[in-house]
Amino acid sequence: MAGKILKLASSFLALAFTLSACGSNTDTSILNIPVEQNNKSVSSFATDLPNIIDQIKGNTISQTDWGTHVKMLPNPKQHKKATLLSYLAFDNDKGGYRDELKPTINFHELSGSNTMLNVVLQTDGAEDKDLKRYYITNDHENGKIVSPYTQFQYERDSGDYRVLQGFARWGFSAYPSQIKLLDIDNHGGAFMGISKDDTSSHIISLPGLAKAIKASTGKVDILNMDACLMSSIEVMYELRDVADVMIGSEDSTLGTGMLYAKALPDIIANSKNNNEIAKGILLASDRQGKDFHRRPNKKGRIPQVFTISAIKGQAVKPLVNEMNILSKMLMEKVVKEKQAIATAINNTHPLSVDEDDLGGQRDLHEVLNRLNMIMGKDIKSQISRVRASLNKTIVLSRSHNVEKFAQGLAINISPQSISTPDYKDTAFAKETLWDELIEAVNK
Repeated sequence: MAGKILKLASSFLALAFTLSACGSNTDTSILNIPVEQNNKSVSSFATDLPNIIDQIKGNTISQTDWGTHVKMLPNPKQHKKATLLSYLAFDNDKGGYRDELKPTINFHELSGSNTMLNVVLQTDGAEDKDLKRYYITNDHENGKIVSPYTQFQYERDSGDYRVLQGFARWGFSAYPSQIKLLDIDNHGGAFMGISKDDTSSHIISLPGLAKAIKASTGKVDILNMDACLMSSIEVMYELRDVADVMIGSEDSTLGTGMLYAKALPDIIANSKNNNEIAKGILLASDRQGKDFHRRPNKKGRIPQVFTISAIKGQAVKPLVNEMNILSKMLMEKVVKEKQAIATAINNTHPLSVDEDDLGGQRDLHEVLNRLNMIMGKDIKSQISRVRASLNKTIVLSRSHNVEKFAQGLAINISPQSISTPDYKDTAFAKETLWDELIEAVNK
């Protein structure tokens, strides 16, 4: 995959493939389930309807399959408790043959905006010049989008961090609130980045993602990465200063999305802090995932694949410091215990989206457990310190039974992966000896 922003080494094409494979072959019918069949009722918060309806009527251009085309989006008079900006970067298979964009927008309408919450989307599908911005209103009719939207007259590259930066700057300025939630819904590639755009062949790199948030709004309260492979220590360390709590998956999120949108108004109303909001999102997604997961794999089975976790941004730095100390100590053991260290690390479970261990992302807790079984007292003591720091980092972690070993945060162990320029460009690689350790034990 080539592009101006990200050039992948040929030796790492395997993990690049997972950007397309992640969440594939999904039955999107879940997004069209009638409201009465869902577990939880739509929030009963009153909406500021008179003001919003008047603005929509006064600016309506036409009714289309994509909703209500307007000259400008409505702007509520009052500041609200929370604003959710969702960046639906579907200029790829998600907006193409999988046809997931309309169902995803329609699913957002099950909650919509209300007196506490603004729900604002920027959508980019697989068609040319189809970038839209929505102010989502509440609607229970399946298969029909009613929310007002504006449309750009030119093609935009959703794999360019500046497009995300522009959306976040505009969205949080136009819809100010006490709590800022940023959702990025696309394919994820761990240390390679997020938001793959097939038209441009670009993807937003981790440094680019951090820059987009910092330059647009400084810091968000919740960063939700509704994409595969993003709950890794490499990702979280890069983003630690631009989000209070980060949500992602070590492995695979549901191709239908994390499905928390319908529960979000109640989550916002009942949460006292960012940690509680993150927990609410995880629990809502987990319930929906267990009930409705419909993604068969290549062998035709229906695996129970779903991992999701919330990570405290301010706690990632101490964890990385402890990991670097452990890496240094292990490096000193390589001469005499190289094979034992390599075997312990490499025998950890591959994740489902890893596609036969082509990417190398493994659960950090399991890596520590394997090393703890074979190392001496000094290393065991440091592993205990890393574990303690890791536990302070994870707000909550959920996974299906088949992946009980996945406990919230991953790390890459592949010598092929960590030797790529993209990995070497991460802050984690620059500031720790982990990549040098992996290279040393695999020589």
